[in-house]
Amino acid sequence: GLRPIGSGLGLHPNLRWLKEQHDQKRLATVLGIGEPTKDHSHFSCMARWMGGRAGDPPYTDGWLGRYLDELGNDPIGGVALGNQGVPLALRWRAGTVIGLPVIGDLFGADKLRDDGSTKPVIHAHRALRGFGATGLSDTADRLMMALAEAIDVAVDVNPTFEPTVSESLPQFVQDMELAARVINLDVGGRVVHVEDLGFDTHASQRPEHDNMLRVLDQGLERFAN
Repeated sequence: GLRPIGSGLGLHPNLRWLKEQHDQKRLATVLGIGEPTKDHSHFSCMARWMGGRAGDPPYTDGWLGRYLDELGNDPIGGVALGNQGVPLALRWRAGTVIGLPVIGDLFGADKLRDDGSTKPVIHAHRALRGFGATGLSDTADRLMMALAEAIDVAVDVNPTFEPTVSESLPQFVQDMELAARVINLDVGGRVVHVEDLGFDTHASQRPEHDNMLRVLDQGLERFAN
């Protein structure tokens, strides 16, 4: 059931849409990509992939973060979708990256919540930002500014979650739809990072791998569409 793409190469049977893109010359295949160290450590190998450096970790920035450094974008230039925080690949020196959860109801996005429970807190943070200092400590000032900025960003990106993405879809497919919405929102996003956790299988590998590649194909197709 392999889907041939020429030169003795083929795609997995479940990569239907990717095969169509290849046939339409919208997909290229790059051979020989790898991580040469082979030290059998999940953690240092992932750090090298994300850091994009040949030396030994730890690293303080990632290859996509250095790209953002060169662009000099605003904070929404890089967006990390998911609940895992901002990955090393997106860390950069000159600014920050937005960590965007894959669920809606962002704190501060709905400033006029019906029950009014968060409205005073949101207005308090915004008012404090106008003073520039809390009068408590440098740490409190940084926390206040971070929360105020998070509220502003939440307002900007909240339309990403409307309408609600169908929860019947696999998580990766949902995330890829949100990634497309972040781009279409056109608020400055240049790099959107999406994680798919699970290729490190230990049992039932054939059915697990078949299903993961099917979901990969579905997610990329939904993103493109």
